[in-house]
Amino acid sequence: MLSNFDLNHLLTFPLKETESRKQFLIGMLIYLAAFIIPIIPMLFATGYMMRIMRQVLKGERPRMIAWDEWGEMFTDGARLFGVRLVFMLPIFLLLCPLIGFNVALPFIMEHASQNADWIAIIFPLLFGGFFLILMPLSLVISVILPAAEVHVTDKGEFAAAFHVREWWAIFCANWGGFLLALAIAYGISFALTIVVQFAMLTLVLICVLPFILPGIWMYMSLVMYAAFAQAYKGGQERLQTEREIINLH
Repeated sequence: MLSNFDLNHLLTFPLKETESRKQFLIGMLIYLAAFIIPIIPMLFATGYMMRIMRQVLKGERPRMIAWDEWGEMFTDGARLFGVRLVFMLPIFLLLCPLIGFNVALPFIMEHASQNADWIAIIFPLLFGGFFLILMPLSLVISVILPAAEVHVTDKGEFAAAFHVREWWAIFCANWGGFLLALAIAYGISFALTIVVQFAMLTLVLICVLPFILPGIWMYMSLVMYAAFAQAYKGGQERLQTEREIINLH
């Protein structure tokens, strides 16, 4: 499981060298702009993450590169954003009736005073039922979506996300690697959340928190996507080995 993960390099490459820190700072500014301008800066940032993933897919160690070829980054980012949107659509569809019912509940209670007690009982049951569906669905999507995203990066086309048999075979060949990559991402997220909470307790740090958050977001994205690309690369290599063994027999 760990054969494709150089954890030391994975966790340090965004800030390891002077040039890396320069490119990281530019990325921070892009993420900072995302707090002001919706979506567009994130498309550029996501396109940059795809360039980092392509390094791993070529067998290279991930490294920070210049923020150039902006048109290509925007197109790549829009492609991956579209993939996420499609995969998250079932969750949005499930949330819509729940949100609608939540908004309508005060009006329903007001005009159904005789059945208010029943409504007060039914609503928590409906709410709990939705979450019993949403939680497992969200977990499944969070596990398999990275394989589809890296597959899109590898093939360079939006339609690759829906070539399920291709990326599913890679995922199954190294599912432990994908789970490890996800665990690394969640571990970093947990650790940085503690840092943010600590910062909120101090007057000085809370003032600079808007500038800390883009750096945290940038770092998490770099490590997460590099880890997913390494898991995908490991799956490809295992599939190739299995095919060679089958051909020998």
